[in-house]
Amino acid sequence: MNSRQLVVVLGLLVAIAVAGLVVRVVTSEPEEVVLSGLLPLSQDVVDRVRISTAQNGLAATLERRGEGAPWTVQNQPAFQPKLEAFWQAVSDIENIAQLIAMNPGNHERMGVSDDTATVVSFFRDDFEQEKLLIGAWSPQVGLCYVRRSGNDEVYGVPCPSPITAMDIFDPRPDGWLDPVILNIPRSEIETLTFEYPDARFDLTFTGADWVVKDDTGEAPADLALVDSVLRVVELLFAEGFATAEETEGLQFDNPTASLRVVTGSGASNPTTRIRILERDDLSYYVKTPVRSTVFIVNRNLLDLLLVTREELSSEDAG
Repeated sequence: MNSRQLVVVLGLLVAIAVAGLVVRVVTSEPEEVVLSGLLPLSQDVVDRVRISTAQNGLAATLERRGEGAPWTVQNQPAFQPKLEAFWQAVSDIENIAQLIAMNPGNHERMGVSDDTATVVSFFRDDFEQEKLLIGAWSPQVGLCYVRRSGNDEVYGVPCPSPITAMDIFDPRPDGWLDPVILNIPRSEIETLTFEYPDARFDLTFTGADWVVKDDTGEAPADLALVDSVLRVVELLFAEGFATAEETEGLQFDNPTASLRVVTGSGASNPTTRIRILERDDLSYYVKTPVRSTVFIVNRNLLDLLLVTREELSSEDAG
């Protein structure tokens, strides 16, 4: 056993002793400490995953319809970085999950009882391959606890801090949706067209400078404010998603504001537009042309984008 392994084992023993858990750690025979006997759980085999909790009634279903099809949630593409983290955690469960406890009396405190766990069920067609109960995250040793349904043994799987079991095994359907609205490098942007009920103007890059244009003429842009606007366009993300009931009656044809992002020839991102509606004092609704999702965006973030011609013009600012 090398020094790194020794530190991990000692950390486990200390944490378990403090918690008063009944533990069995075996190092001489790896097959006795590693979770085994699972049916295949790779994303190439499984075609549906249901993640649920009994405590709050939340449930998310990830599915793919056909060989090689993308994974979706509520008929929307699942957020790829989060999906990759999930499947990496599943791979760890299959390959490196180590035995932590055997006494069922410890299930509740470790969060793997039927009433406290996050339940992850893996399906192929209509057959349930496996059902795993995901429990609490131990910050002392960086582990998430896992129990196979119908078994008493509890295993530990590395969960990189500050990611918790809830982050990776997320029972919230919205938690799996892609929150990124815009992600366009400023180097690809030629023009930003701002439209309000009573105004329309362009912020355009001439190749050397940014200028503000409208029917009255052209003026140099305030570069500090341009930088602030471009930072938002480079990464605009949602803090949530509107429900179907919430979106009924929303009039995106008459928005509070809209922004058209025109990209240059050869850009990796196509020209696009976002339409914005006021939601409340803290947030806006945002809609894009390529997704049916209605995003909820923090007002403080979007207000950085919703500037006027007068604010953008360095001449007016002067």
